[in-house]
Amino acid sequence: IKVKKANIDNYSTAEQRIGTWIDGKPLYRKVISWGTLPNASEKSVAHNISNIGIITDIKGFAYNSAYTTMRIPHILPSGITSSIGMSASVSNINISTGSDRSGWTCYVILEYTKK
Repeated sequence: IKVKKANIDNYSTAEQRIGTWIDGKPLYRKVISWGTLPNASEKSVAHNISNIGIITDIKGFAYNSAYTTMRIPHILPSGITSSIGMSASVSNINISTGSDRSGWTCYVILEYTKK
C-alpha cells in the first residue's frame, strides 16, 4: 500500500491540505499576497477562504526594496511606533503599523481548519 504524504513543506497561494488537526479535521495552509504595509495605520485584506474554522497559525514577513526582511508580527522593545501587529478573522487579515511601513511588501501564511 502506498501512503500519500501530506504537503507539509508546500507553500502556495492556492489552498493546500497539510495534515490533520487534533480534532480530526483536515488542516490547510494558504499564503496570502497581502500587498504593501500601511503608513502608521491599520489595513485589512480579504484572505478569500470560504468556511474557515479555527485559525491555528498566522505568521508573515515583509521585505523592502533592499530585500531586508522582517517577521510579522514585529515587536520591538522601543515601543509601539516601531512595532507591527497582525490578526485574522473569518474574512480578513488585519495589520497595523506604528510608523510608515508603506515601502514594505507583505506575505501572510495562514494555517486553518474548515467548518
